[in-house]
Amino acid sequence: MSPEERLLNWVWYYDVPASSDSMHQIFTDIHGKTHHNTVLRGLVKPSVWLKHRALILPKITTPFRELLLGTPDPFVTKIRDAVCDETAAYLDGKAVLVGDAFVTLRPHIGAGTEQAAFHCLALEAVYDGQKSLHVWDREVRARAQLLGLLSILFKHMACMSVVPLLGSVCKLGGFWFTQRLGRR
Repeated sequence: MSPEERLLNWVWYYDVPASSDSMHQIFTDIHGKTHHNTVLRGLVKPSVWLKHRALILPKITTPFRELLLGTPDPFVTKIRDAVCDETAAYLDGKAVLVGDAFVTLRPHIGAGTEQAAFHCLALEAVYDGQKSLHVWDREVRARAQLLGLLSILFKHMACMSVVPLLGSVCKLGGFWFTQRLGRR
């Protein structure tokens, strides 16, 4: 594959209030259809892309400016954090949620596959009788919460959002403290 044929998958976080006009414009495609989570490549309104890109171009360094200018046809998606609220095990442990079914992690940390592998490898101790499904659930839930908090912290660092960054540091410290006390 030649360099001009290669695609680069990149993420640009752009905070938009959930019920704003901006959110509605971003998630309404070229055909006028409003999407709940993702507008696929080729369906993002060029005027919306050009408007939001123009707002950030003067604020970023040359390599990132080149990246944005070299992306004529993006897709957009909402980034959400989710951890399974209840138990991950169903049907007396015969069906267990792992990976993205158990927790969704922000894409910039690239931990989705690693998380799924960790869940599956940790299940071995359950099926070998070394630990209960309840203990497994508590352990993988704690790891998912830690990665989720780190992911949000990295996002605030990258966006240079000082107040949210301080909030993330406090949440991470609180998580670490409660883990040390054995309360989670």
